[in-house]
Amino acid sequence: MMLFFWLIVNSIFLPDPKTQKEIAFISNVKINQDYTYQGAIGVYITYEMSTKALRKAIQNDSLFKKTKILLSASITSGNKPIQTHPGYDILTNQRGFLEVHNTHSDMPFLNTEKRNSFLFIPYAAMKLKTGKHPLELAINIEATGPYPPTYCQALTLRPFSIQKPSVYQVTVDIEFIEVNKLNAKNKVWDFGLASKIPPDITTRIFVANTWVWGDHIDNTYYYTRGPRSKNIKFYISKNDEARLHIEDRDLVIHDFIGEQIIPFKIRNLNKTLHLEPKFDSVIDSDVSYKIEAVPAMD
Repeated sequence: MMLFFWLIVNSIFLPDPKTQKEIAFISNVKINQDYTYQGAIGVYITYEMSTKALRKAIQNDSLFKKTKILLSASITSGNKPIQTHPGYDILTNQRGFLEVHNTHSDMPFLNTEKRNSFLFIPYAAMKLKTGKHPLELAINIEATGPYPPTYCQALTLRPFSIQKPSVYQVTVDIEFIEVNKLNAKNKVWDFGLASKIPPDITTRIFVANTWVWGDHIDNTYYYTRGPRSKNIKFYISKNDEARLHIEDRDLVIHDFIGEQIIPFKIRNLNKTLHLEPKFDSVIDSDVSYKIEAVPAMD
């Protein structure tokens, strides 16, 4: 179900106008609750980001192009901050509560002045009881660069409600992952370099677009970490899918190596299962997982 919420644009800023100045960055915020994105249920928030007002305020293209815009969104329940479940450190602020960030600083965006973007927050990240919950969303934007002041916008949206499903704990053990010496195009991984260097293997586990675990080894065809890649624990909602994603990550270009779905099936709860050993550019692997029910919250 899609709900559209116009913004309440009364902004709250630090009192010193010399250090912070209010301008408009975002508009057309829409909240889609109980929304499934990349196999996981959560809150899907779309918005339009514009730098037109910022460019006008700075009036210097050289300084403008060095701008970094950080968007922070926090969701509360009954105006109380929400703690996060295991695996969602990337969605957790320094106080231990749910907060998601999005950075807009790339040149294509700054040159076009406008972008449609989104945030997705899996319900599994929220430490809430199963059932219906009223939620509130607050968004803060801050633009910084080699210029004073800092330009800001703070928005509070009207409350909405979600139907929180039950959560389950996933435990993953990665024994090893062996990668083909040639990529899907039948070329060496770091093509164009002085020598045939093996890929820099980045192994991550995602729930939707949130990575709940990750590791990296440079210049190898054989990923293995011993205890470091064992007993990986994170939470999912009922019927969520997680993804094991492997790629060759370099400074600029990242090459896809392989991906497998970690599916949710009630009949397989509490069983140790294995992913397919061969997939995409992975010629052999040993990855197991177990999904278990989590006791209901008090």
